[in-house]
Amino acid sequence: MASIVGQPLDVDRVTYDKTQPSTARVKVRVDLLRILPKRIRVQFKDLVTGEITNVWERIRYDYLSYYCKRCKHQGHREANCRTLTDGQVDAMVSENHIEGEFSRRSSQC
Repeated sequence: MASIVGQPLDVDRVTYDKTQPSTARVKVRVDLLRILPKRIRVQFKDLVTGEITNVWERIRYDYLSYYCKRCKHQGHREANCRTLTDGQVDAMVSENHIEGEFSRRSSQC
């Protein structure tokens, strides 16, 4: 199932030992430029009746970093990128219909 999201790297001890079968935690390398799925469909087959049941399982991402497509660095979103001029920030905010105040971080990209 983890390969749907990205490249599986490691499984935590509880998942490996199957001591908590209701939860699976897998370390996965993901492409931050892709849209990541929020849920996946899992099919179960009843061994007695042969009936197939579909269940949607929610995916929770721990420690997912932001990725700026503008400067190609992790850690901030495009709207907070220091490479943007004030006019570009204003255009991005109005284009995406975002409300609120925005400021750039003081650290370099």
